[in-house]
Amino acid sequence: MRAANCPRSCAASFRDYAAPATDARQAAKARCEQRPLHQGRYLVGGLQRSYADRGVEFSREGLGDSVMLPKELFDCAGDNLLQNALRKRRLDETVAVRASFRCNDAIEFSVCDSGIPVAAEVLRGLMRGPVPSETGFGIGLYQTSRLAEISGFSLQLRENDHGRVCFSLRGEVRRGARGQ
Repeated sequence: MRAANCPRSCAASFRDYAAPATDARQAAKARCEQRPLHQGRYLVGGLQRSYADRGVEFSREGLGDSVMLPKELFDCAGDNLLQNALRKRRLDETVAVRASFRCNDAIEFSVCDSGIPVAAEVLRGLMRGPVPSETGFGIGLYQTSRLAEISGFSLQLRENDHGRVCFSLRGEVRRGARGQ
């Protein structure tokens, strides 16, 4: 299985990473490390354009031309986190959705919503494997979390309170020339 809207090219990496053999995990990590980085401002701009008519509030800070991001990871995380938050809005039209990109000492992409928190019984297995919930099975979060890990990032549920549920993708800032 692969996360909805995640690039197919890392599907094998997800499968290999989930394998118990250390060699397969190392091979998956090496493949993801070899994928090209892209200018962060273009990736963020593309995500913003994709969700322009869906009522998502975007903000960005410190994302200059030299900030390089793993495209597959940010495409996958962006789509998965935003789709999950928008699914909550379909259940409750008052839910606000915000996406923010910050680049200071680390790059952080967060998606927050004003909906209900993730249920305690779902939290126990969230991002560790499939977990049934009202809106799905969490497979996209699991796969995004694994892709983040093999890409040197981490995906976390940073806040889980009524009216403030935030998932955050964090990692080291990589800077470079265009085309790397």
